[in-house]
Amino acid sequence: MWNSAENAFSRSASFREEGEDEEALRWAALERLPTYRRARRGIFKNLIGDTKEIDVRDLQAQEQRLLLERLVDCVDNDPERFFHRMRRRFDAVGLEFPKIEVRFKNLTVETYVHVGSRALPTIPNFICNMTEALLRQLRLYRRKRSKLTILADISGIIRPSRLTLLLGPPSSGKTTLLLALAGRLGPGLQMSGNITYNGHSLKEFVPQRTAAYVSQQDWHVAEMTVRETLQFAGRCQGVGFKFDMLLELARREKNAGIKPDEDLDLFMKSLALGGQETNLVVEYIMKVWTYVVTHWWEMKCSRASQGGKRSGLQQVTSKKDQEQYWSVLDRPYRYVPVGKFAEAFSFYREGRILSEELNIPFDRRYNHPAALATLSYGAKRLELLKTNFQWQKLLMKRNSFIYVFKFVQLLLVALITMSVFFRTTMHHNTIDDGGIYLGALYFSMVIILFNGFTEVSMLVAKLPVLYKHRDLHFYPSWAYTLPSWFLSIPTSLIEAGCWVAVSYYASGYDPAITRFFRQFLLFFFLHQMSIGLFRLIGSLGRNMIVANTFGSFAMLVVMTLGGYIISRDRIPIWWIWGFWISPLMYAQNSASVNEFLGHSWDKKAGNQTTYPLGKAVLKERSLYAESYWYWIGLGAMVGYTILFNILFTIFLAYLNPVGRQQAVVSKDELQEREKRRKGESVVIELREYLQRSASSGKHFKQRGMVLPFQPLSMAFRNINYYVDVPLYLCRETQQDLFNAMGSMYSAILFIGITNGTAVQPVVSVERFVSYRERAAGMYSALSFAFAQVVIEFPYVFAQAMIYSSIFYSMSSFVWTTDRFIWYLFFMYFTMLYFTFYGMMTTAVTPNHNVAAIIAAPFYMLWNLFSGFMIPHKRIPIWWRWYYWANPVAWSLYGLLTSQYGDDNHLVTLSNGNLMTIRQGTRVTLPFYMSSLAPAQ
Repeated sequence: MWNSAENAFSRSASFREEGEDEEALRWAALERLPTYRRARRGIFKNLIGDTKEIDVRDLQAQEQRLLLERLVDCVDNDPERFFHRMRRRFDAVGLEFPKIEVRFKNLTVETYVHVGSRALPTIPNFICNMTEALLRQLRLYRRKRSKLTILADISGIIRPSRLTLLLGPPSSGKTTLLLALAGRLGPGLQMSGNITYNGHSLKEFVPQRTAAYVSQQDWHVAEMTVRETLQFAGRCQGVGFKFDMLLELARREKNAGIKPDEDLDLFMKSLALGGQETNLVVEYIMKVWTYVVTHWWEMKCSRASQGGKRSGLQQVTSKKDQEQYWSVLDRPYRYVPVGKFAEAFSFYREGRILSEELNIPFDRRYNHPAALATLSYGAKRLELLKTNFQWQKLLMKRNSFIYVFKFVQLLLVALITMSVFFRTTMHHNTIDDGGIYLGALYFSMVIILFNGFTEVSMLVAKLPVLYKHRDLHFYPSWAYTLPSWFLSIPTSLIEAGCWVAVSYYASGYDPAITRFFRQFLLFFFLHQMSIGLFRLIGSLGRNMIVANTFGSFAMLVVMTLGGYIISRDRIPIWWIWGFWISPLMYAQNSASVNEFLGHSWDKKAGNQTTYPLGKAVLKERSLYAESYWYWIGLGAMVGYTILFNILFTIFLAYLNPVGRQQAVVSKDELQEREKRRKGESVVIELREYLQRSASSGKHFKQRGMVLPFQPLSMAFRNINYYVDVPLYLCRETQQDLFNAMGSMYSAILFIGITNGTAVQPVVSVERFVSYRERAAGMYSALSFAFAQVVIEFPYVFAQAMIYSSIFYSMSSFVWTTDRFIWYLFFMYFTMLYFTFYGMMTTAVTPNHNVAAIIAAPFYMLWNLFSGFMIPHKRIPIWWRWYYWANPVAWSLYGLLTSQYGDDNHLVTLSNGNLMTIRQGTRVTLPFYMSSLAPAQ
């Protein structure tokens, strides 16, 4: 055996000649392969110099590192020299790279803007803007709008194989120009003029895959490393024309008898293969990136050691920055507008040459077939689907803590629910017993429904990245939504299975095994529907506060019109459509039929009805009693799941991210800007002239750019939208009283959870701002916290006053001053403690996403022990303490006591007896209506 360490330094000439002959034989064997196979194989030289023929896809990690080290070392860590090596290989066989020349002629971009205070992002302006947009679409409103010209009749040529620098002061239109050239102007901008790539207009190819615009804030998935991000982008973009170029290169080299460098050959073949075949290109990019960053840092340190001297081009077009460069000292300074610069350039020699070239169209015969992308996506649809599946699977692994936490949280809530609705305290003897089981089913479905709410925050956080992928044509929207839907199935199986396994037999549901599996199947599809619903809401809201508001409102509609809080026969006729579209209605009827048509409820219900006990319970609550409603409910869950995922795909494909508000421009400033753009004279006020004159003597001492705007900081408090709850509070039956209680219950939860959830992202942003301001010594932490709390008192009071006035006037409450004040009192403090609870969870967690997850289980427990689904007297003795510690229970107690505590109207109970409302609530409900003292 040869000693490798010694052999590397002591080979004889005959040994080297033998090795060279062996390598030549390997190249000869490689050239005899078909072109398609030859493009995938190369010659690899190991550390001691031995060569072997290898498939590019079989390169191991150690071999890749060795290959990269040789490629980088041979060019002395200079990426430019490496690319010159690649270029020389193509030039040796006369194979040209695709080149693109971009021309734009008479390009003008305009938009309509609001002027002055009308442009401020206030609620009245928002309402006016939406109304005007709707009326303009209907051609009912034709008010003239102010037009702002961003780019005005500009022309130019961007040459291929060059680095073009674009300079300009802020708000001069640099970003708009780049977006226009990349084919990514927003819908609110109007463009005229011509943009061509090699003589082809933007409609003749796919500009988003031919040119890329990288914004100042480039968005990436935080859970992925740089290497994984590059790999994902490479797989989505595909290899394009590179593989065809490689085949042609191999064919020409074979005909010319040229043997390429084996290391460069392997690298270029891996570059052309792309996909998951090799990570060699990504590793090289990482090496080059590390080198560039290191070089940049060294240059920065070198400049800093030289005193930070400034060099390079200076910007002289800014109105407030131009005066310091005025060189004609014998004349007073006068602002030279951009239009004058452009006019002077057009008479200059370079300007005339440019104009002449633009007048001669680009000869399309010189367009390389591979220069312009004509396909919408870089890889096959199936490959994009596989890539997205692996990407989202990776993200699920990185976010495994969230899923584990959700599962543990659900398990704990299931154990608590099981102990509350424990079979030893649950009976199957009366209609009231059936009502307790209905409450248990309702709470179970609400928990399954609410557990998908975390999808909102997770999706909204990823939306900027998804929009970027969409705009760059990485993949179609369905290639993202289908894998996300498929990967949610195991989560639904685990969570639904966990809940049913823990609670079904422990709570005393019908023991038939078929009904057990039916409930599991229903809860599984309910969870799938919930995930689809909240992903739809997140893609529609596109903003955390808006999405939370939409989500809370959706939960209100789904819960209130689901048939449990307000029975079907008491829903007003103008709201009955909401009952039929509520997913929870179908789930409630399906689960109820599955339970109450079982053997446990097949007994006599009493003398008041001929129905079995199970059907009597369903009839009492206006639920459907036919067995086929289980399958109707199950089919509805499947249908809603498909519908919500389709709508999620559509919204992801066509909705744009919520843009930033436009700049506030005064009418005078807009007119002055237009005059300067056109080169017209502008009247200068005496005060402004004197200020300029006073500063003219020291303009040579000023250095650096003066910002042409005044910095402005604005903060926006939480915005809530409220819709009146559908109510019909008739007082003739016990069910009507339960409906009244249900309306208050839904209102408390909706408004409370909306306040608590919506305030979290606002407080989170304010907290990060306070860190910087406190570090600057502007105020103390205590004063900031005190101000945060105090400011909520008047805001929440106004909120409570508006809501209470609308709600109380539309309900059938007795209109007396004292009752209205009590109602306002309890709603005000209910909103306050929910708001402060949301602020508290944000203060003790790193961000609002974690705060929302932490707050969710307490909302569930407050809901469970509110006294609505299970009366206080039916709660097991070991859990009654939590009822008294539950703030929602006290809110519900106070609201009902204030409205019905002294009501002596007669009602008919379920057993046929007549009682006053005051007496009946003491017997059937968990409240003692004698006074308001306990609730205070």
